[in-house]
Amino acid sequence: MPEKKTWVLRSDFSELDKLDGIVEEIAAGAGLDVDRREALMLALSEAVTNAIKHGNRQDETRKVTLGWNTSGDDLTVFVEDEGRGFDPGALPDPLNPENLLKDSGRGVFLMKTYCDAVRFENGGRKVVLSFSLA
Repeated sequence: MPEKKTWVLRSDFSELDKLDGIVEEIAAGAGLDVDRREALMLALSEAVTNAIKHGNRQDETRKVTLGWNTSGDDLTVFVEDEGRGFDPGALPDPLNPENLLKDSGRGVFLMKTYCDAVRFENGGRKVVLSFSLA
């Protein structure tokens, strides 16, 4: 049976503390094994951090919406901010030698590494993370 739920977080890094419980709830509802739970936690942490830092620019009057649903053999998790958006195609390649020593710029790369698919919607304000449950 399909499941879904949505949370609204403040644009404050203290909200990241809620992710353990959220990931556990999603994992239990979707039937994720330990490895997939860890992958979800890493990808979701990056997505929420980016939404707070880059999307909403830590403006606590703006919210981050996080949600999930299952459909058939797929789990979809989304994170949406209230910022101006961005062009994901314009991100520098974190594997380029000139970027290897930078202390940021790997969030989207990590999301793509840990998820089966990553897509951006709403002008880059929404990231959709997909996991196969099959």
